[in-house]
Amino acid sequence: MAKYAEHSDKIKVHDCFISIPEQLSKENKKFQYKLVREGGNAKIFESSLQWLSDSGIIQKCTRLKVIDQPLRAYRETSIFKVYMGDTGLLVSMFGIDSANKILTGNLGIYKGAIYENITAQVLSEHHELYYFEPSAHNEIDFILNTNDGAIPIEVKSAENTKSKSLKAYIEKYHPVYAYRFSSNNVNTQDPIIKNYPLYMLMFI
Repeated sequence: MAKYAEHSDKIKVHDCFISIPEQLSKENKKFQYKLVREGGNAKIFESSLQWLSDSGIIQKCTRLKVIDQPLRAYRETSIFKVYMGDTGLLVSMFGIDSANKILTGNLGIYKGAIYENITAQVLSEHHELYYFEPSAHNEIDFILNTNDGAIPIEVKSAENTKSKSLKAYIEKYHPVYAYRFSSNNVNTQDPIIKNYPLYMLMFI
């Protein structure tokens, strides 16, 4: 950032970058410019955030207005989440004490952020990142654009993997299948929902 960003953007790029752990630790992980700096907005920080995206340091996950094809045509480009392109870099930004706890399996309040960031990092290698939020209490973490249509992906960091949002999505849109990733073992007994451990993300 210090070497390659435009001189006028260096501080703003840095401010966007260091805000990412706070952005991801929120229950609603939508990126908020006001968390970068008080009074912040897209006019001030959008180009700096785009610099981080273009450099591969971050990955944007854009919200979809509706589920229809082509998905790209239904993006809400001003509403998105921001994930780190490298989850190890994200963990290092939590501070040495938190990082040491995470490495020993105590993920604490960052568990959800880490699980989602790992998912975004793996998916972004071959897919554009989308999520779907039809209401304030109903959200699908990722929507995968495939030859089988729009496939929902839920990422669960808790032992309880039940999801009203995923159930509602399946009932309304009837996907051929759906993915749920968690720390639990493989379970493919459900005819629609494929339950896999997080490390199997690389195989989809």
